[in-house]
Amino acid sequence: MKTKEELNYMVREMVKALCNGGFGRLQAMLGAEPVSITDNTFTFSFKMFRKANLFKIELDEGLDLYNCYFIKKRKYTTNDLMKGIKPSDKKFEPVVVKEIKGIFFDEVKEFFERTTGLRTSL
Repeated sequence: MKTKEELNYMVREMVKALCNGGFGRLQAMLGAEPVSITDNTFTFSFKMFRKANLFKIELDEGLDLYNCYFIKKRKYTTNDLMKGIKPSDKKFEPVVVKEIKGIFFDEVKEFFERTTGLRTSL
């Protein structure tokens, strides 16, 4: 288990892989919101891309490479509940839309921007 300082450092490094600033820049450019932080992964939600709404960066510490995933998480609405669909249905499970494994630090930003068409810096 990593300490809080180690986790903060890892998250800062993962965010640096996406943009040249801190998470505030991602919030301003993409409407990003942090979702989860674990020992070697950082997941955040973002807007303005129809195919996916979550981006997960995972550090492979043994190889010092990154694995990146675009995930589509569908939210249920009151209309779904009126139709009898429950939030626990398989329809609402997150789906990996696109992934790439084993990329270097400086390739994460290019992968994100090429896939979404969104810019992470000016």
